[in-house]
Amino acid sequence: MKNSSSPVPNFHPDRRGWPARSDLDGGSPPLLDARGRWESARGRAQSKTWRRFAALVLPALATFHLQLETAHAQGTAFTYQGRLNDNSAPADGLYDLRFKLFVDPLGNNQAGSALLTNAVAVNNGAFIVTLDFGAGTFNGSNYWLEVDVKTNGAATYVDLSPLQPLTPVPYAIFAENASGGGLAAGVYTNAVTLNNAANQFTGTFAGNGAGLTNVSAATLGGLSAGAFWQLGGNAGTAPGVNFLGTADNQPLELRVNGQRAWRLLPDASTNNAPDIVGGSPSNALTAGQVGTTIGGGSWNTIGPAALFSTNNPYGDFASYPVLGASYSTIGGGFLNEIQSNATFSTVAGGALNTIQSGDVQSTIGGGFGNTILSNASWSIIAGGTHHTIGSQNGFIGGGWNNAIQTNSGYSAIAGGLFNGIRGNAADAFIGGGYDNVIGPDGMGTDGGYRSVIGGGNQNAIYEYESFIGGGLQNLITAGADHSVIGGGQQNVINGSVGPAYGVIGGGQGNVIQTNTSYAVIGGGYGNLILSNATYAVIPGGYTNVAGGSGSLAAGTLAQATNSGAFVWSDTSTTNVFHSTDTNQFLIRAAGGVGIGTNRPAAALHVVGGGGASIALRVDNGGVAVSGAGVGTPTAAFVQVANSTNIILGSWITTIFNPLSDNDPNALLFVTHNWNPPGVVPNYETHPFSVYYYGGHWNIYNDDIASITNMSFNVLIIKR
Repeated sequence: MKNSSSPVPNFHPDRRGWPARSDLDGGSPPLLDARGRWESARGRAQSKTWRRFAALVLPALATFHLQLETAHAQGTAFTYQGRLNDNSAPADGLYDLRFKLFVDPLGNNQAGSALLTNAVAVNNGAFIVTLDFGAGTFNGSNYWLEVDVKTNGAATYVDLSPLQPLTPVPYAIFAENASGGGLAAGVYTNAVTLNNAANQFTGTFAGNGAGLTNVSAATLGGLSAGAFWQLGGNAGTAPGVNFLGTADNQPLELRVNGQRAWRLLPDASTNNAPDIVGGSPSNALTAGQVGTTIGGGSWNTIGPAALFSTNNPYGDFASYPVLGASYSTIGGGFLNEIQSNATFSTVAGGALNTIQSGDVQSTIGGGFGNTILSNASWSIIAGGTHHTIGSQNGFIGGGWNNAIQTNSGYSAIAGGLFNGIRGNAADAFIGGGYDNVIGPDGMGTDGGYRSVIGGGNQNAIYEYESFIGGGLQNLITAGADHSVIGGGQQNVINGSVGPAYGVIGGGQGNVIQTNTSYAVIGGGYGNLILSNATYAVIPGGYTNVAGGSGSLAAGTLAQATNSGAFVWSDTSTTNVFHSTDTNQFLIRAAGGVGIGTNRPAAALHVVGGGGASIALRVDNGGVAVSGAGVGTPTAAFVQVANSTNIILGSWITTIFNPLSDNDPNALLFVTHNWNPPGVVPNYETHPFSVYYYGGHWNIYNDDIASITNMSFNVLIIKR
C-alpha cells in the first residue's frame, strides 16, 4: 500500500462512485487528497500542493484497437475514461497522467512497467486515454490500477488512491484467440466446461502444451500411453522396436540448461558405426568419420578423413578403403586433437595433447602438451608433460619433456625428465632419471639401438647394444658397442675400430681409451686402461693404469704398462709402482706378502700347506739372493777369514751379519768357496763346523788347523 503523510478515513462510494452524501460538504463535488482519499470541506484548508487534484476515475468498457499486422486479431490496447477535479472544480487543460498495474489492492506488487500519457486534454473534468500494457499481461489474473497526475510539464506526480480494480472489460484481451476458433493461452481461474456431448476438437493443433496439468492421454497419435517413454521407466519394451532417438539421418542432441551436452551423429555409410560427441559444443568431429568418440571436455577435435595411398604404410588395414580418423576416441580434457589418418587412436584426457596425422592405433593417456608425431603409429604416451614420440611403436610412461625421435622405433622411456632417445636408436630404453641420452653414433649408421640406460643423471650412450645402469655423467661413446657401465660418476668407455665389449662396474673418473676391446675396470677412482690394451683389467683401486694387452693393475698407483704384466701396489708411498717387462708379476706390499697367513712376519711369509706340508717348492731353477757378496749384510754372502774376523783363535772366523747377530735360533748353511771374487783361490781341506757364541755365529776347523784366508758361502735362514 502506498505511504501516506497522515491517515484519512476510508470512503464508500455510492452507485455513481461518489462518496455517501453525508461525507460531503454542502453537497459540493468531493475532493481526493494527495493519496487519493476523499476529503471533506473541513480538510480543504491543508497544503494546496498535495491536495490540489481530485479525480473520480470511472473505468469504461475496454475497447481493443485493430492491429495492422493481422487482419482479424485484436491488439492489447484498451481505452480508459475518468473525471478529474482540480481545486474542487472540474479540471480543464493539459495534464500528465501515469498508470501502473498491481496484482494486489494494496499496491505492493507491480505488474509490468508504468505507462506515461503526457499532455492529456481534460474538458470539464472528463478525459479519455488509451492504455497498452503489452501482450501476455492480461492472462486471467486480477489487477488494480494506480493513477498518478500532474499538470503538464510539472516535476512531481500526485498518486491517487485507493487503487481502482479493473473490471472484466479489459479481459477481452484474454479471449482474443477465441475469435479464431480456439482458446487463448493462459491460466483460467475457473473451469472451462464443455457440457454438450456433441462438442469435439478437430483440426490441426500447435503449441508446447505449457501450463497443462492433470492430463492423462489414453491414446496419442494412435498409440497407447505405454508406448511413450515415461519418467518412471517403461515395461514390456522390445529391443530394436522400442528406442529413444531419431529415425532419419539427423544428429540427436541432449541438452542441459539449454546447452548441448551430448551429440550422436548417424553413420550414413554401411559401417553402422555412429559418432559420439559429449561435453562442450566446442568439441568437434570433421565430417566423414565413422565410429569416433569424444567423451567430454572442450575444444577437442578428431580430424578429417582421407584416403590411404595405394602404397598403404599400414598394410594390416588394407581392407579399409577409407579410414581417416575413424574409430578414434577422445575421452575428455581440453584442446586435445586426433588428426587425419589416425585411425583407432585414443586420447583419454588431459590438455593440448595431439596425435598427428597417420598415427594409427596410437594412444595418449593424459597429461599436458604431449605429441605423437606423424608416422609414429602404434605409439603410447601414458601421461606426463611435453613428451614427443617420432617413431613407430614408441612408449613414454610419464615424467616431463621426454622424447623419442625419428628412426628409433620400438623404443621406450619409462619416466623421468629431459630424457631422449635420438635418431637411429631403435629398440632402446631409458628407465628414468634426468637428461639421459641414447643417440646416434655420428657416423650415419647403427646409433644406440638396443641400448639401455636404467636411470641416473646426464648419462649417454652413442653406440648399439650397450648399457648404463645409472649414476652421473657416464658415457659410452660412438664405436663402443656392447659396452657396460654399471653406475658411478664420469666413467667413460671410448670407441674401438673393432668390437669394444668394455666394462666399467662403477666408481668415478674411470676411463677405457680407444681401440681397447674386452677391457674391464671394476670400480675405484681415476683408473685408466690405455689404448690398444685389449683384455686389460683393473679390478678397482686408485689411479691404476693398465697399458698392455692382457695386463692387470690393482691397488694404488699400480701401472701394468707391459703386456701380460700383473702389478699390485699398496698405499705405502706416493710413487708409481710399474712393470718393466712383459709377463711380470709385481707386488709392492710394505706390510709383507703372506701366503697361508694373514700376518706376514717378512716381506714374503709362506705358511706350508698341501699333502706334504711343504711351504715352498722350487722344481726348476735356483734361488737367487739380491746383493750377495763378500761380507755383505745380506741373507747370502761370502765369509773370508782374515784378521778382521779371526779374533778367538787362528782356527776360528766370526760372522758379523745383522741377520744372524744375537739370534741363536737362526739357521746357517755354510759351504766352502774356493774362488770368491777378489780373493786368491784356496782349498779348505779341513773339516769345519759352525757354532753360536758371544752373540755371533762362528766357523771353525774341527782339527784346529789355521783357517786364515779360507772362504765360505753362507746362507742365513731366519726362524
